[in-house]
Amino acid sequence: MTPSGMFTLPPFLLTLQIMGADRIMYAVDYPFIAGDQARTFLEHAPISPADKEKIAHGNAEEVKNYLFTFVVLIRLIMKHNNTCFE
Repeated sequence: MTPSGMFTLPPFLLTLQIMGADRIMYAVDYPFIAGDQARTFLEHAPISPADKEKIAHGNAEEVKNYLFTFVVLIRLIMKHNNTCFE
């Protein structure tokens, strides 16, 4: 989710309530919006430290790990298929 420069709690808390902290990756429209504002907003949001960590970077790191695993599996499948047909 990106706040598009609108750092207000109601839309953020609604998104959190509907989607859950495990499904939110916080972002800004850099270079149009400074990252400092987003960081300050998230640091002061009335949510648990664990949810802040997930939203700030934890969920993005998990997605990166899933993507890496997916790419490795695809490469192994492709390698296996190439050797089967030679």
